[in-house]
Amino acid sequence: MKKLIALAATLIFILALVSCANSPSETADTTELKGMSYAQGQLEVENEYLKPIFPDSISQDVYNASQKEWDAWNQLSKENQMLSSHIPGWCHHDFDSWEECEEFLGFTIPNPLEDCSWLEKTTYVAMPLGFRDAPNVTVSWYGTEDGHIEWIHVEAGYRDGEVRVMIATLLYGDPADTKSSDNGWSVELERQDYLAGLDSASLQITSDSTENYYSKTAYQANGNVLYRFHIVGGPDEQAQVEDTLEQVINSLDN
Repeated sequence: MKKLIALAATLIFILALVSCANSPSETADTTELKGMSYAQGQLEVENEYLKPIFPDSISQDVYNASQKEWDAWNQLSKENQMLSSHIPGWCHHDFDSWEECEEFLGFTIPNPLEDCSWLEKTTYVAMPLGFRDAPNVTVSWYGTEDGHIEWIHVEAGYRDGEVRVMIATLLYGDPADTKSSDNGWSVELERQDYLAGLDSASLQITSDSTENYYSKTAYQANGNVLYRFHIVGGPDEQAQVEDTLEQVINSLDN
């Protein structure tokens, strides 16, 4: 059931990406946030960002889980595979903390929000802990049948009062094929969109609003990690959302 919920959340996020791309209310934030000290500016070389993760750095637990996933898929009849909505190779795991997730993956992923005492830890969708049994941290990844990990996607949630704060870290391996797997197209799309905007700024911020909410989303690459910070508040909480994002971005320097 948790896997179905996570898969549904992924599909909802894909639809949200498409919707936001066509939404007239979403605008690129071209102004600097007050007091922001994290470097922005012209970048000369794209490939200094988001270098592929080394296969040897990934734990055997990840590879074992991928193999188990493919074994279960291959035990299905061809007919059941055709009828199934499951994505072979797509794996998912939940954790109670960021540290537990790092131990499972086999390497550390710096998360500046873990050290922000002003943030309350929540589920990965920034709802109070215990909400529908959702975890604080969730990780998904795609592995090919021959054991190649194409991408890893880790999410965690926090709150600043009523403002929801969500972080996602996206890491990429070398694609197993000449074209990245369709199963991870939304994760790959975020990488492509970020790299396409590198000629303007390394920190990329967009805004979105409806009658129900106001949000800011910031992308920032650091080494081989692409960070996504998504800050959401009520329609009358624009100032608090922007202030929270400013503090989140400044936490990258600490």
